[in-house]
Amino acid sequence: MGEDEGRIFGQGQEDFKQAEWLADQLGGKWRYDFSTEQWHHFDGVRWAADKTQRIMRTVAEKAARGITNADREETRKALTKLLSNGPIERALASLATLDG
Repeated sequence: MGEDEGRIFGQGQEDFKQAEWLADQLGGKWRYDFSTEQWHHFDGVRWAADKTQRIMRTVAEKAARGITNADREETRKALTKLLSNGPIERALASLATLDG
């Protein structure tokens, strides 16, 4: 995992560090729409509303893969938090506010 690990353990609030890591992992294919209060996924043609909470599963899957590939125990612990709904929701709320 290497370079990505610094994104989780920089300075500042943990939720925002996780949000920065998620932004990188999600590759710009997810956006939050504040007017509808929903996440949208780019399906290759359009931004489709996430009506099934797919974003939650996607984050957990990315975190599980990250745990497997993590070089440091500290990183594994941080990513393990993203296997639970509460930390996922907080990280997503932070992600929604990031530019880009």
